[in-house]
This record gives sequence, structure tokens and C-alpha cells, in this order.
Amino acid sequence: MNHYLHAVPGRIRVKTPLFKRNPYAAAEAVSCVEALSGVREVSVNAITGSMTVRYDHCLLDQEAILDRLEECGCFDRNKAVGLNERLHTATTQAGRMVGRALLSQSLGLVLDEAGLSFLAVLI
Repeated sequence: MNHYLHAVPGRIRVKTPLFKRNPYAAAEAVSCVEALSGVREVSVNAITGSMTVRYDHCLLDQEAILDRLEECGCFDRNKAVGLNERLHTATTQAGRMVGRALLSQSLGLVLDEAGLSFLAVLI
């Protein structure tokens, strides 16, 4: 799984497989980020693996937060994807699933028709 990153001034969301169902790693990351001056609130959802950091954008920028997460081993910028890439991946996967379902349905209909034709020939 890639790391997902979404940021607006004053808030950054990082989604990483490290936090998923791993409360120890999540707590370590929260402690690591809370130590930065300018951080107002840090929360982690261990079900989704998502961390949200609210910060004073006049005192701190997203690069400093990402640097700290990398130092703690919680984030890898090389694996980070943004919203556009994430949406593209999701729509591609959905398209494949729909295509497979349609192909399966079509083959089922063709085979049903072929079976009836074969029975008609035998009768």
C-alpha cells in the first residue's frame, strides 16, 4: 500500500499502513509529531491508518511535519501519492471489476445459449 498525503495550510493528513491496527506505532508517531512547536492536535485512526495533524501554519510547515514523520520511520515520501493518483487507482480498479463482471455475465449467457442449442441438436 502506498502512503497517502493530503495537505492544506494548517492541516495535514497522512495515511500509512504502519498505523493500521498498530496502536503502538500510532502512539509513537503521535508523540514524535506532538513534540514539534506549532502542533495543535494530532489524531490517528488505527482502523484506516490515517493520521491528521492540525498545526499553526505561521509557526510550522508541512515539510517539517513530514521530515519528523520520516525521522520516526512512519512515512516514506517516495511511496506517497496524492488525491489525483489515488482516485485514478480507485477508478481503474473499479473499471476492472465491472469489466470482469460484465464478461462473466456475457460468457454465462453465451454458454447457456450454446447448451440449449446443443440439446436441441440432440433431440
